[in-house]
Amino acid sequence: MRGRLNTFQRAMLQWDALHPYNAIHVVRISRALDAARLQLVIETTLETRGLTGLVLDQRRGGYEYRGGPARCEIATIAPGAPALEEEIARQLNTPFAPAEPFRPFRFFVAPEVDSFRLGLVYFHAVAAAESIVRLVQAMVGAYSGSPAAAAAGALELHPRPVSLLRQPGLLARKLLALPAQLRDMKQSFRLSHRGRYDLISGFTLFALSPEQWRGLRAAGKSWGVTVNDLFLAVL
Repeated sequence: MRGRLNTFQRAMLQWDALHPYNAIHVVRISRALDAARLQLVIETTLETRGLTGLVLDQRRGGYEYRGGPARCEIATIAPGAPALEEEIARQLNTPFAPAEPFRPFRFFVAPEVDSFRLGLVYFHAVAAAESIVRLVQAMVGAYSGSPAAAAAGALELHPRPVSLLRQPGLLARKLLALPAQLRDMKQSFRLSHRGRYDLISGFTLFALSPEQWRGLRAAGKSWGVTVNDLFLAVL
């Protein structure tokens, strides 16, 4: 599978050169952990969807999945929130080694009683979160014996590069929005008590009740911002 890196993907590669730019999804699977079965499910899912043997061509702005065996290593951590938080923070700060070819995924599990948590770590430049969610759903479906979930739709990488010259309406909207974006940038700031060269990413777990989640979404809609905007404001 070949493709072109879009503008956002190229930017993420530049960010990754400064500090690991990884993302992580963790899901709880309500079945006992069978390590051999999980290994087979993960590797088969990646291989059948052509997500192995990634080669990045940053100079030309392209990528290619050349296929081949997945050969994944799945780390096992202790159950409980402290160990999960520590592992997520460690994975966020551990770079992928983009040798040619390389596997842009890592996995870990936290066994529990009659269930376990599966973590998928990925090199964020390869895909947006929506595609990785569908990938995780396919793995969970295959492990749980759900053919419908295992056969989830084809994955979509980041959208293909868009030529604004071919979409004058979109170009006009972006130009009109530029002054407001520049004004907003003047309001951004870096906390004074943080170290200038402190690039370590931290992680903390917290839970929202259904009522809190509904209130958060309602506030976002009334203020014209996204839920991610609100989370960043909390930070």
